[in-house]
Amino acid sequence: MKKVYTLITVFLLFFTCKLSAQNVSSLKSKNQSNVNTATKPDVDEQDILKQISQINEHLSAIETKRNYILSNPAEKSSAQEQGWFEDMKKIEKSLLKKKEKLTALINN
Repeated sequence: MKKVYTLITVFLLFFTCKLSAQNVSSLKSKNQSNVNTATKPDVDEQDILKQISQINEHLSAIETKRNYILSNPAEKSSAQEQGWFEDMKKIEKSLLKKKEKLTALINN
């Protein structure tokens, strides 16, 4: 009986994935035809604001973790040995650059 249920589940999963893939491919073909006619890409301000918010949350999380690590000598030592602080500086720079670009998109 378990084999029958498993077989039915696999069958339904296969067709769900197949239908989903067909929907995605049809959307892609529609979007590609629209891209050719567009002269200037539309800026979705809400999407950009959401991305900026996510960047701010990520930066805040990095700062919170940094404060925790600095408050614990064992964690601080381990993080320094692993190069965690340097990695976070690189990530912060990258996030800030992305945030500047997104902000420029909204302002233009």
